[in-house]
Amino acid sequence: MKIILKTKIPSNPANCIFYASWELFCCTLSPINFHTFCFTCVYRSDLRRNARRIADLFMACYSTADKFGYSSIAIILMGMIKLGVRVEQRLVFNKFGDVAMKHVDSFDGRHLSNVLWAFAKANIPAPELFNASGKVIPRLANSMNHQDIANILWAYAKMGIQARGVFVSLQRRITEEAALLTPQHTVQILWAYATLDIESPIVLNATERRIPEMVTMTKMSFLTTV
Repeated sequence: MKIILKTKIPSNPANCIFYASWELFCCTLSPINFHTFCFTCVYRSDLRRNARRIADLFMACYSTADKFGYSSIAIILMGMIKLGVRVEQRLVFNKFGDVAMKHVDSFDGRHLSNVLWAFAKANIPAPELFNASGKVIPRLANSMNHQDIANILWAYAKMGIQARGVFVSLQRRITEEAALLTPQHTVQILWAYATLDIESPIVLNATERRIPEMVTMTKMSFLTTV
């Protein structure tokens, strides 16, 4: 297929979505530029409207998935979810899930939580990835914040994976991060423990003390919007 360049590809990868050289752009992006592009698309509403072209872009990265590092994998999978890309979603997720397995020991807490959250949100089973992640999560617990913890626990519960070791290993961090928990993250955590029928008086006590304050915050938020 002959591709005619109507203009020079700009230095900012995100702007290339508007150019006629789309196919060439998709095939020549380096992993770091693809990472940057996905990150930009997620936060720019004007780019989200180009759903078909963005879907083509995700498919273009499929053949070079092995070149992507753990942070790029997290951004790509989150990008597919947040941009609502469903074309060949399972194919791309399974491919990058296999790549993520190779990097699982290198992941940090934030990116690992994003990957697991994306698989759960897409409802795509990845038992091997979740099981492998369960072995490294205790080691990464200290680097996780309340959002990372909530996303991980929610993901395991959403996929129905009994990972008691993961839940037990994150108990202490939940108590340490309790003061920062938002209502949403509190609900995610409590729902996850309840769904998998994992008892944790430590977590219950830590979150229970936050509930009255959250109710007040919710009321105040409501009053300011009416």
